[in-house]
Amino acid sequence: MRRSLKLLIGGVATLLAPAALAAGAAPSGLPGAPPPMGASALPGTSPAAPSASAPHNQRDGGPAETKDQKAFRLRYVADTVEKENAILKGLVRTPDVHRAVTNHWHRAYRTLRVRELAEDAADSATVARADAHLKKVDAHFLGYLAELAPSLPPIVAAPSITAPAPGAQITIGSALAITVAPSAGSTPNEYYCVASEGGAHALVNYDTVGKHYGLDGNCTFAANDPRWAKFHPGKGGIWAATVVKAKTAKGVEYRQWSHQKYIPVQFVGAGGAPAPATSGGAQ
Repeated sequence: MRRSLKLLIGGVATLLAPAALAAGAAPSGLPGAPPPMGASALPGTSPAAPSASAPHNQRDGGPAETKDQKAFRLRYVADTVEKENAILKGLVRTPDVHRAVTNHWHRAYRTLRVRELAEDAADSATVARADAHLKKVDAHFLGYLAELAPSLPPIVAAPSITAPAPGAQITIGSALAITVAPSAGSTPNEYYCVASEGGAHALVNYDTVGKHYGLDGNCTFAANDPRWAKFHPGKGGIWAATVVKAKTAKGVEYRQWSHQKYIPVQFVGAGGAPAPATSGGAQ
């Protein structure tokens, strides 16, 4: 087991050496950051930390995560995400933020797995080095976010949903029109609308042909939209947001999302779509 652990961490002593974290080293996600423990980090696009309920990645073939190890991981994730969200509260997560977050969590999860295998092998020295490595990559990651925060644009205020009214009854399988008004001073490029039945099933106004959300504040869903077939009577909601196309200083295009507006509605009727939709894109 000790040999397998040694092969997995790929020279963990070198990765955790103080030289890798010398003064002036770049924060996690930038050149010169602490390298990931184990295999090279894979490219990712997620803007958020791994879900606390998601199963741990164990492609190394080692023992499964124990109950105590899972509890340690969940505490670590919750604590780091809380600090990350506190720094980025009210600010747009630009591509630079997404890249840093993704890189950090790849590094952190690989280090957590090394820590688990070290515990399984009763290798307390490697456990201690893994703990120290987690603290250092966190410090670099959170430090970078703190440096970046002043340059991030604020999230635009939520739009208004002018129709339907909160608490309205929505008949399943009928035409649905949602009217969205942007917040004062906002000039959106796209309008995002969702009608959802308790989060289980949803109508989303994404145009799969044009690769965009609605181009104006009138979001409509046809009576014959096949997605109605999965709806059932009961409580639901409508969400709306606006989207502004932006570019980073390096010219990378991305979407700036506003805060979301939510109103509760009630879905009524038997459900089901009368006929298949004829268009591949959302209305």
